[in-house]
Amino acid sequence: MPISSISSTSQNLYSQNENSIKNQKDLFTGKKNEHSIFLEHLMAVAGPSRFGANALTFAQLDRSMDIIKPQVISDHMPIFYSFPSEKNNTKIFSWNLLADTHKNNNYQNIEIPESIYTIPKNELEYFYTKNKISATWLYYDLSTEIYLSKNFSKKTIINEILLGSNKGVEYLLSFLNKEYKQSRLADLKKGNQDIEQSLRNREIARNSLIKHINSLPHNELCNSDIYSSIVKSLKINHTINNGSLSIANRERTLINNDKLLRKISENDFLILQECFNPKLINEKINTQTTNNKKFNYIEHKYNNSDDYCSIMYDSSKYTAKYVEKFHLGRNKPCIMGLFTNNTNNHSLIMCSIHYPGEEKNTENLSQIISLIDRVNIDNTEDIYIGGDFNQIKSELEAKYNLLPSITSKALGLKIISAQGASMSGPDWNGAYQGKTIDHMLTNQQGKAKALDIKYLK
Repeated sequence: MPISSISSTSQNLYSQNENSIKNQKDLFTGKKNEHSIFLEHLMAVAGPSRFGANALTFAQLDRSMDIIKPQVISDHMPIFYSFPSEKNNTKIFSWNLLADTHKNNNYQNIEIPESIYTIPKNELEYFYTKNKISATWLYYDLSTEIYLSKNFSKKTIINEILLGSNKGVEYLLSFLNKEYKQSRLADLKKGNQDIEQSLRNREIARNSLIKHINSLPHNELCNSDIYSSIVKSLKINHTINNGSLSIANRERTLINNDKLLRKISENDFLILQECFNPKLINEKINTQTTNNKKFNYIEHKYNNSDDYCSIMYDSSKYTAKYVEKFHLGRNKPCIMGLFTNNTNNHSLIMCSIHYPGEEKNTENLSQIISLIDRVNIDNTEDIYIGGDFNQIKSELEAKYNLLPSITSKALGLKIISAQGASMSGPDWNGAYQGKTIDHMLTNQQGKAKALDIKYLK
């Protein structure tokens, strides 16, 4: 079916009217095997230039979520870099797989009902970020407490709330008034305050929210904007923890896409950021290789996060001579490796980088360059510093140009980017929306191209 013919069908499939909600399959047990239809829907309403590979490959939003056109979630397209040369002729694949917790930014697809802004700001301080109520914190907090509740997380209760039935309204009000105020199951918002102050602020905010909802006519609550927003938050919560955005389901979706894995296996190096289960991905890619090609992998994560950084390399062509695992900023894992070509003994330096985007100085870039200087002994190695830099090309160039050139051997690096390869949304930095934040710093001539979307369907 051509994309142009999907729109009206999509509107029917994903409409938010009451009948469509009531006619949906059970959220927990209903089959969700309409992946290809959903991909066509995403492409029809927003186009592939806005939705990256993670949205398309993993169907970021389940069909049951009733959100027709999500706007705010940053995403990344896989990038193929090609560097033809007599010594190495290197092909590199780079992809941020979005394994970390910023998937909670999906809650920002829910609008804050105007009536909530009638609650004094000082009472809702816990839910505020930068002088506005954060949909992420408000709806994450509320939906998580319901799903973790022993009394209210039963699927029969959740489904009644989703349907907006009289029982559903009663269940929601009962949860709010009996458990929500004091419960401590959801993660506490981190900030500059100590834990006890944050707990007090959360209790005050929850109290004020409960009081506001209790003040609404209960017989009209199921038709209110605030009830609709709570229903959406429950669906997003399910999607993140048990649906298409859960690590287990995203993993399953990726490793079963033979066409995509086969395309990935055509490269010499795979540099991955926010990668989940590098070992399994490496194993599945090796099932798609030809000509005795075999990938080995290097992985690194910082603290107890599921956010891995990885370098996978064709061990039939290259040998890893030296590996440095490090992190940038608070928690961004990175890897640098020195590899030697098994045929001609020529060396190259490969880096998989996850760069903190809010840095204003050159501290992190200086750290990367200093590590390269330690192994770039005779200045003959090819240098590839690739990954998610969380900033646009001009900003990265400005920082590189500020480095004290007299102290570095990694001179003359250029920045290569693929147009449309990443879509930074307003969940990260509104000024970057739709702009590329994945790059490669290198001393080689080459080109970059985002993956053809046909491999994601």
